[in-house]
Amino acid sequence: MTESQQSTSSYRVKLYELVDGNWTDRGTGKCYYKMGSEGKTDELHVVSEEDEGVALLVSPVIKSNMYQKQKDTLILWTERDQREYAVSFQDPLSCQRIWNSFGERGMVDRDSMDDDEKDKMMDEDELDAEVVTDNNEVAVNASKSTNYEYYKLPEPTLNNMKSIIETLDDVRYSRDKDRFAEYIMDEDYIEKLVPIFNECEDLEAYNEIHIIYDLLLHILNLNDQNIIEHVVNEELIMSIMGILEYDPQTPHAKTRHRAFIRSKGSSRDHVEELDDEELLKR
Repeated sequence: MTESQQSTSSYRVKLYELVDGNWTDRGTGKCYYKMGSEGKTDELHVVSEEDEGVALLVSPVIKSNMYQKQKDTLILWTERDQREYAVSFQDPLSCQRIWNSFGERGMVDRDSMDDDEKDKMMDEDELDAEVVTDNNEVAVNASKSTNYEYYKLPEPTLNNMKSIIETLDDVRYSRDKDRFAEYIMDEDYIEKLVPIFNECEDLEAYNEIHIIYDLLLHILNLNDQNIIEHVVNEELIMSIMGILEYDPQTPHAKTRHRAFIRSKGSSRDHVEELDDEELLKR
């Protein structure tokens, strides 16, 4: 494996740094373990989710950092310059996989590794995590309210939509899908796609429209009933059907959903005459 290659899959985390005795949120991003080659040091990377490609952390992995794993979803350590960091993972499995990379490279006790990497999810109460300092004070409480931070998405722009798509593409568990769907509804997230789509359509920026289409499909594929009902309301339906006209798989065979609805009237009742799979395909 060359140095330029990351050595693990990337996993969604929140990064914290201990500043003046308080754990400070340094942002949400994707974490991966990168093995060094030709004698170079391994590195732990966290890449920003909001600012695509921007590194929140590049930390040399050395045994003297004294890595600790606590409460199934937290890894913390102290660097040579005495800066203290913690990464809080979205679920125990992703935390364990990164932890296994430390073990495989001899940075932590191999007995702490999970060879089977059992695909398990814990009850929400078990996901409450605490990082405790040497003086036994609670430094970070990654409780239900903090875990909810994982389900926040950055404001959608053409620059970060691919990163948002990757985040939603990684969602595997029903609980996580429900949390993301709740956030999308609470933040009127779908409405935020509409002006971006309108501008791109005016400019005939089809590549960008295809990215918006892909993001919308990932949102619909959360299979949340509230979202499905929301996108067929009178205020949104024409914009949603407009986006769905631009299927990147058939770029030369644009459908005419909006024309169909206009010919029938704008009532959402006529949406049911369209094939249901248009909203939920793939």
